Amino acid sequence: MNEIASRKILVEHFGGPDVLRTVRATLPAPAPGYARVKVLAAGVGLTDAMARSGDYLLQRRTPFTPGYELAGQVVDFTTADTPAPSWLRPGARVAAALTRMGGYAEYVTLPLWQLVPLPDGLDPHIAAAVPLDQNDREPGGVQAVFDHIGGPALRKGYRVLAPGGVLVSYAASGRPGRIVGDTLRAAARVTLLNLRPGRRTALALVPREIRADHARYRAALTELLALAHAGTTAPQITTAPLTEAVHTDLERRALTGKAVLTTDG
Repeated sequence: MNEIASRKILVEHFGGPDVLRTVRATLPAPAPGYARVKVLAAGVGLTDAMARSGDYLLQRRTPFTPGYELAGQVVDFTTADTPAPSWLRPGARVAAALTRMGGYAEYVTLPLWQLVPLPDGLDPHIAAAVPLDQNDREPGGVQAVFDHIGGPALRKGYRVLAPGGVLVSYAASGRPGRIVGDTLRAAARVTLLNLRPGRRTALALVPREIRADHARYRAALTELLALAHAGTTAPQITTAPLTEAVHTDLERRALTGKAVLTTDG
């Protein structure tokens, strides 16, 4: 297996959107239990912008490539002690929620357990927007809310919960220069809301949750992709080329729906 040349977005030091640089790198042959994946689309979130500015509690070192969500196509892979699933083959389309940032790239190397096959016909741009943002609704309110904004959004999410529903907070945005403090305040608010009867709240660190239970992660993402394919939870998306990264528009709240970077062209 030969090395693969790849472009990726790199943050070498913290700062504004202007610190995002396009660099060239190479991916060696995958180690046992890993696959090389051509990225077709990468999801963009406020967490990426927080990490770029140095305000994300889980990413406080440079250099790094942003991005927790992607959809792509398997290039090649090497099995380890356990056999590969029957669907895994070069050319198979997959989605993944990453345990460490790195999605803003043309090619990535990922462990086999992290790959989930796309339903036939599901647009990879839609698939890249699926892993982290979903709500489940029931009569009388929302059964589950997954919030990554915090602040007033937490209160709104809590109010629309059905009896017995749960609000899961897995990130929080904040004011420039005050993001760490705002994140800690959001965590405290979630904890206090959980003291009220009838509805529940929970804090979740998504990367840690994925690492802790591989089977649960794959089952959950498989279900979300199936719902998106059926049109039940398909998100609205805005696409842009990989090299644009769209962090300026993201921070200005100038984007419609979920931002997705593409590697076409």
